[in-house]
Amino acid sequence: SVGHISTKGDVKIGGSVQFGFNVTCGGSVEIGGGVENGVTIRAEGDVQVNKSIVGEKTRIISGGDVSARLVHNARVVAQGDVSISHSLVNARISSGSTVTVTPGNGRVGSIVGGEIYASRFIQAKALGSPGMEPTRVGCRPSPQDLADLVKLRQELANTKKIVAKCMKWMGINKFDKRQIDRAFQIVPSDKREAFAKALQEGVRAAARLNTLPEDISKTTSEHQEIINKGQVRATEVFFAEVVVEFGIRENRLLDKNVGGRYVLVDDEVRWRPPI
Repeated sequence: SVGHISTKGDVKIGGSVQFGFNVTCGGSVEIGGGVENGVTIRAEGDVQVNKSIVGEKTRIISGGDVSARLVHNARVVAQGDVSISHSLVNARISSGSTVTVTPGNGRVGSIVGGEIYASRFIQAKALGSPGMEPTRVGCRPSPQDLADLVKLRQELANTKKIVAKCMKWMGINKFDKRQIDRAFQIVPSDKREAFAKALQEGVRAAARLNTLPEDISKTTSEHQEIINKGQVRATEVFFAEVVVEFGIRENRLLDKNVGGRYVLVDDEVRWRPPI
């Protein structure tokens, strides 16, 4: 209730983090109360919230694990596990490991609405609701893995622009020695230094352009391996209007189904009995 917090170490808050305040730290965050709407918490370590995380404008971003009683409408991004002791309601969760909602009486242990993703598995007592609340769950690579792939694709696009720009300036259509020598001979002497710099930058970018597609292909294959091993589990029930997603494959459940698990088999999202 006093002000924003920014530190390289750990943060321990006895009460709640109130509306509009931010916490940024290089360690872990422990909150004795809850997290109100409009709060942003960024931690390189774990984030532990003893009560609820609420609000459409609330963001929890953790380099480790995140635990809370309940998440309602808020966004949580964690490289590690997300552990919830009550329920997830219209939450948006991205985990680099697992999402687990501990089962209990009534709606305790449920995932209702929202979008929930994890790299390894998602587990709850019930997914969806009798009122057929649209609920999307699935397995995908960690937030960091996805960000790395986006970065590679952006680098590919930027590198293509650099190569094209350098070749256009130099008046060549490829980095061929004959073309380069011919173009250099007709460049005015006062622009030869700039020509040499464009050549150096272009050759460096072209070399990187040769390796980037392979890097992207390798990363994409690694992501697919993660998806292939993922599971979405319900110990009691899957309700209708739950969409189970594995990469680009998904299965929209049209009817209430008993508990079990959904996995990717032969490029299809299929139900399997519990282990």
